Amino acid sequence: MKQKGFTLIELLVVISVIGLLASVILVSVNNARAKSRDARRKADLQQIQKAMELYFDKTGSYPINRNPGSFYTDANADFLQELQDNGFLARGPKDPQSPERLYHYYDYGGACGYFLIAQVEDPSNNPDLSGVAGGTCAGATLSCIPGVYYCVNGRGS
Repeated sequence: MKQKGFTLIELLVVISVIGLLASVILVSVNNARAKSRDARRKADLQQIQKAMELYFDKTGSYPINRNPGSFYTDANADFLQELQDNGFLARGPKDPQSPERLYHYYDYGGACGYFLIAQVEDPSNNPDLSGVAGGTCAGATLSCIPGVYYCVNGRGS
């Protein structure tokens, strides 16, 4: 009487195929998560931009416009807190992957406006630079590195 069952070779083949499929799925899930976090960063910067424009309409200046041309983050200039204190943001957005990673605010001042900047995870997720990929304005060099940063440019006064 012949026994029914699988041979060791058949079991090893099935296990290796399952392992291969699991690794492909894991890589796809990680890529999807990175793209999702990048989309969240973009949405956060657009929300901050709207709050800054409302702030500008009310006050005639942008938050923490003390030293045009300087690079501010929400930790050392607290521009997000200023937007919250004035009722333009319900809460300060934080980076979805790491709260220590900051959204940056680069104030060019005057007619050049500002950049809001977030670092992206997925280099293939080319950022929409809102029409500003570089150039100069009143002697200031405006630049954003596609695939590394997502930048939103605010209007100048």
